[in-house]
Amino acid sequence: MGVASICAVLDPELVVLGSHVGAAGGGELAGRVQRAVARMCLAQPRVEASAIPDRPVVRGALLVAVEQARERVFFADL
Repeated sequence: MGVASICAVLDPELVVLGSHVGAAGGGELAGRVQRAVARMCLAQPRVEASAIPDRPVVRGALLVAVEQARERVFFADL
């Protein structure tokens, strides 16, 4: 119900089940959540379990920061 509530407001293309929930439930839980959301609201997001088991938010933030730094250093004056 929580994912369906978020999807009704934000209409995301992808919902990632992270942390221990995504690791424990895996693809089976992701499929069940995707089917349940489809029954409850008009949004039809793809639901995936996170493939990053340890601190995915921090890792994602680091990847974005490194990408932005590369852009600024190597492509700033092009």
